[in-house]
Parts: sequence; structure tokens; C-alpha cells
Amino acid sequence: MSMQENRETWSYFEKKWIEYLKLRGIESGVSKPTFPEMYGVVERDRFYKSCSFAGTGGASGHDAPMIAYDALLCSGDSWSELCLHSMLHGGDSDSTGIIAAACWGAKYGYEGVPEGHYKKLEYLDHLRSLAKKLYKTSNH
Repeated sequence: MSMQENRETWSYFEKKWIEYLKLRGIESGVSKPTFPEMYGVVERDRFYKSCSFAGTGGASGHDAPMIAYDALLCSGDSWSELCLHSMLHGGDSDSTGIIAAACWGAKYGYEGVPEGHYKKLEYLDHLRSLAKKLYKTSNH
């Protein structure tokens, strides 16, 4: 993409996020998100695809975080629902899944995550040590 093309499409990211916030009723920053009464796999895939820049939900820098955020908001405090919404869809689910899981970890830590998902993780002790240092650095 040329510099000119980049400038011409610069507002796309902001426009799509504003549309999303309005769709979920959270543009004010104080409301709880609203979701369709029927928001199953088919409906989510349709919505995720509609967010997409290139036709595959989660494949670009604006829609992957949006889908991950949607999954986080929709799942409440259920790890299983987060996985269902962010990792099990017809788009680029590895991107959306890792973003959603990272946000989950920042909010809940390991709460609700089956131990088998991280117990034998390579470098687990090192990652925990880094997380503690990062938390301490954040003035807590």
C-alpha cells in the first residue's frame, strides 16, 4: 500500500470501531453491551465477516481486536464461552483467540481456565516471573 493509499484509508479503523461501539450500545463508556437474542455460531460468523476488511473475520489489524473484544464482552466470566466466541469461528481464529485470551488473563488471571491449558506450558515459571515484574512496574 502506498503512502497516499494509507492516508486515504486512515479513518477506516476509527469508523469501524465507532460503528461497533454503537452496535453494542457502549459508545458512552458507561452502558453494558447488548447482544442479539440469538447469537450462535452462524450469527457470530456473519457478524465477524461483516467486520472484516478483507472478507475473513479476524484477518486484519482492526477486526481481530474487535472480534476478540466482542468475545470478551459476550462471554462474561466464562472461559468456555470466551473460547467458543473467540477461537471457534470460521475466520482467522488463532489471531482473535490469542488476543481474547490475553485480555482474559489481564482481567481474570487463571480464573476459570482449566489447568491443563497451561500446566505444562514451556517457560511457565519465566512467564510468571515476568508477569509479576510487569505488575509491580505498573505501580501496584
